[in-house]
Amino acid sequence: MSAKLELIRAINNYEEESFEKFEELKNIICEISENEKLSNDKFLRDLLYIAANKMRIFGYNRMNNLDARELKFLNENNKIEEGISEEFYLSNELIRSYYTSGSNSLLDYYQKAFLDKFDSLNSKKIFLSAPTSFGKTFLLKELILKYKYNNVILIFPTISLLIENINEIETFCLENTLDYKIVNSKSQIIRDKGNIFILTPERVLNLLAEYPKIEIDFFFMDEIYKLDDSLNESQSLDRDRDKVFRIALYLLSKKVESYYLAGPYIDLENLGEGFKKFVRTNEIELFQVHNELVKKEYYETWKKNIYINKNKLQLEGNKVEKTVTLLNYINKHELGQTIVFCANQNQILEIANSIYSNTIMSGTTNRYNSFIEHLNYRYGFYDNDVEVRWSIPDMLQRGVGVHHGSIPRYIQTEILNFFNKGIIDTIISTTSITEGVNTNAKNIIFFGNSKGGKPFKFFDIKNIIGRAGRYYHHFVGRTFFMEKNTYDRLQSNAHDTLDYVTFTEREMNSVDIDNTDKEDLMGNNYDRKINREIELLNFNFSEEIFVKNRLIDKLSQAQLADSLMKLDSSEINAMKERYSSIKKILENGILYDIFEKMYNVGIIQEHEKNLYPAIAGTYSMKGFKGLLSYEIKKMKDGKSALEWIDYNKCYKKAFDKLKKIIEYRIPKLLNVYFEVFKYVYVEKVKAVELNFDYIITFFETGIFSEMGTYLFEKGYPIETIKELERSFQEIMNLEIGEFSLNKTKNLEKLSKTLDTYELLLLDELI
Repeated sequence: MSAKLELIRAINNYEEESFEKFEELKNIICEISENEKLSNDKFLRDLLYIAANKMRIFGYNRMNNLDARELKFLNENNKIEEGISEEFYLSNELIRSYYTSGSNSLLDYYQKAFLDKFDSLNSKKIFLSAPTSFGKTFLLKELILKYKYNNVILIFPTISLLIENINEIETFCLENTLDYKIVNSKSQIIRDKGNIFILTPERVLNLLAEYPKIEIDFFFMDEIYKLDDSLNESQSLDRDRDKVFRIALYLLSKKVESYYLAGPYIDLENLGEGFKKFVRTNEIELFQVHNELVKKEYYETWKKNIYINKNKLQLEGNKVEKTVTLLNYINKHELGQTIVFCANQNQILEIANSIYSNTIMSGTTNRYNSFIEHLNYRYGFYDNDVEVRWSIPDMLQRGVGVHHGSIPRYIQTEILNFFNKGIIDTIISTTSITEGVNTNAKNIIFFGNSKGGKPFKFFDIKNIIGRAGRYYHHFVGRTFFMEKNTYDRLQSNAHDTLDYVTFTEREMNSVDIDNTDKEDLMGNNYDRKINREIELLNFNFSEEIFVKNRLIDKLSQAQLADSLMKLDSSEINAMKERYSSIKKILENGILYDIFEKMYNVGIIQEHEKNLYPAIAGTYSMKGFKGLLSYEIKKMKDGKSALEWIDYNKCYKKAFDKLKKIIEYRIPKLLNVYFEVFKYVYVEKVKAVELNFDYIITFFETGIFSEMGTYLFEKGYPIETIKELERSFQEIMNLEIGEFSLNKTKNLEKLSKTLDTYELLLLDELI
């Protein structure tokens, strides 16, 4: 059957409520639109316009550059063209008018249905599950525009997503003359009303601790599945990821009357009993969208032969060799950009090492070249006069990006920007690229087959392949499965269950119990809450301390306070003196003593009490290269040199320690310790409260200046900020407005320390 007849038949058979009819018409539209020869046919273009309008999926028309004038529905004088009935034209205009939003955007059918549903709710609480590229944050902006809430919290799982959405929301507010202040860090001054807080869940807890009486009218939480540890398994050293999502959602749902929860590919008809109870208790409306708007094509690449666009491709060798062959074919035939998805960073290195001699980069931008030079300058390393090649700049020189969670976020951002602008066509990545990150990938090569050492769940697979083909950018997305068992799991359609352990009888950890009201707990969890409260009566412990450190066991904090309370006043004063400067804390084993005290009450484990102070000491004296040097020395174990892949494993371990221990775990633990110590000091010495914020800041970022804090929040390289603070203290202590008044002069002074890329990035951020 010809494409025209197929499309006419599918249009005539289309039924709005039929998933099968939707899929049939969508796939035909996407297949024709993907084929340049067919999509330029005049009659087919008319049919494509009619089909998209019938489905109310107007993005297809925009992607095909179809509008009333291009299709000759209107003449040059804006009159209806001869041969086009007035009824047909007016019908199309009426449809467009009905689906136009408050921001003058054209809504698709399910987007309009979602906004209409939210408007109709008495209790305006909704949970949306939809495919990737559905427009979850687009709908969020429409709600903010319509309801003009006083104070809003928007919660995103990563700093990278935070930065992306800060820029989007700022632009949206300017375009629609909305008077909101965008707040994304605790250093910013907030208004009584008119704030949009754009935060990670950790920062939400900080906000609620610092401003317990703040009134929030609406909140949005993205990637909601992260509250369930069974759907959020990770190899991360950070053990709090699921807890912080659960606690942030729990506290906000108690405080806020209106909210919008969102996540991809969650089966709302198969929720766990705990999540069902949460939904019932809070009267949350469930809104499920199954329909993908991009045609998905799957390839059984574990086989020796596959067919792409009816062309045979022979695949031989092991998985890595097949992957390299496939990448070369995709690039040669210009089939679009590709993400190679790996289970872990070791797989990334394995593939990168094979690509090394197969790809040559040519014709790049000045920014691209200066970025590579910057990476070599800031992170380059010599091992006994032998230059160590780091995989990130190594691969970029060959047109391949690398993306994983341990890489500094400005590097992740820059690589994604190069990818989305088409400067590079391939990224090798772990699950870091599935956390709501928007890319222009048309192809996914599904290389890895496990997550955290366990086979992928159906949910994981759907979330990953959802990145292949992005609505408004592609009509077709391809996934190449390197493992049969992964493909079979997808075909099983065995949806995973999202649950909320807080509202179940399953055994909960102590931190969840501490943060949950008794009336919401069941079974043994309720009994444990009662027993813990009774035990806490034995300690002189303030609830205010716990509120500032909700992710640490409350009883352990009370025991730490009790152990310090047993010291006499002279000992407490001596400790205060030892804690009076960073220099003193880093010397004489004081950091070891602090972590020993936390180990004694069970806040940390035995291996952490010595590991963390050692890492902190190394980093404070020698920076990132000190961590790298230690990892290389440990891996060499007497050998004179390492192989390329081993050196890069050392980079991975050093960045892991920097991100997960230096920048996250140590500051969080020190915050617990010093909050408890301040409380004890006031109780014992009866003196004014102490301030240890500068110590926490030193270990978290090492940044102290006004400009430094601003640049850090915008994603500027931390090591570069530190160097600027050391060399240009007066300039870096300026507020951003003061700096901007003499921007050219100030940049000229700072340029003496900066490389070309750093200067370019600084100019952009200012």
